[in-house]
Amino acid sequence: MGAAFIAPSFALRFTALAKIGCKLAHATYFDTLRVTPSRRPARAVHDEATARGILLREYSDGDVGIALDETVTAGDLTDLFACFGGR
Repeated sequence: MGAAFIAPSFALRFTALAKIGCKLAHATYFDTLRVTPSRRPARAVHDEATARGILLREYSDGDVGIALDETVTAGDLTDLFACFGGR
């Protein structure tokens, strides 16, 4: 899947994250985003992601870094959303 797939899917998932109360550090992004979790503490987000085989960046202030590339599937994005407490 190329960038044409990732950009809309990425935008949809991060719009969904914002709707569950997560704060997005930047209004624009390409393939990386910094998120302040809302429903779960960052440690719980990271633990869930690790259990699902997802690698996230840990920031010392509790934010979570997400980077996506052309190998990401719609299922991966759904899993990522679930890590933040989304359904």
